[in-house]
Formats: sequence, C-alpha cells, structure tokens
Amino acid sequence: MAFEPLDLPISISGSTRPNLHSALPESLSDYVTDTVSSASTTAKFMIKNVLLTNPGELLSDPNYGVGLRGYLFNQSTSFGDLQSRALSQLRAYVQGVNIVSVAVDDSMVDMNVLGMSVTFVNPDKTIETYLVQANTSAGTNTQAYV
Repeated sequence: MAFEPLDLPISISGSTRPNLHSALPESLSDYVTDTVSSASTTAKFMIKNVLLTNPGELLSDPNYGVGLRGYLFNQSTSFGDLQSRALSQLRAYVQGVNIVSVAVDDSMVDMNVLGMSVTFVNPDKTIETYLVQANTSAGTNTQAYV
C-alpha cells in the first residue's frame, strides 16, 4: 500500500494543505552579536589568525597560515624563513592593513615561548606594533604594545 503525499495530514488539525515554515526566527535580534567598531581590534584578530593557523589547517585554502607554534621546536637558530613566510602571508591575507615589518622575538625559546611582533598601519591610519606569542601550552598569549 503506497501513501500519496496528499493523503497524509500535514497539520495537527488534519488539514492536507501543506504549511511551509521558515527556518528563520521571528526576530533576528536574538542572534545579533555586538559588532567590532575598532579597526585596530579587527586588524589584530586577522594578524593573530594568520600567524597561529597551521598551513593546511584551513581546508578551503591549504596555503593559508604560518604555523607559529611549529617553529617552537625548530633546531635552527635563524628564523629568517619564518619571518619571510609571515610577511608574505600577512600581506596576502590581511586585507586593508599595511604591514610595515615583521620581527621574530626568540628571546624566550628556551622557555618554550616564541613571539612575533608585527608593525602595521591599520585602516585608521595609525601605526601599531602587535606581539603574538605562541607557547606549548593550550593557550596562546597575545600582547599589544606600541
């Protein structure tokens, strides 16, 4: 015995007329989050994401990311390849921010902390330096200084 779609009641009232329900909530204000109004905060967020994302981690773009944590156990005393990779990645993926310079802070590598300072001109036309530190623990420390 086969059922025809029109033979089945669609609603509790027994009506066979289909009722389409939208997946949208009645009010979108329930799902609205605060927007970031600071261009500096947005730039720092993008810089941090590029530096801490491992290459290949973003499936849609396997070239995205520097993988700063991966350099913690690098036996090389020179971080020239890290610096050049970070500079090229930041210039390619951080839109609207002019990257001035990138410097590796390897003064605490013995304590399993590697830092990278990025000097940039954000969309507000102010120059800032942002320090991103990667360590072996689950959390990552970030600091901003000028």
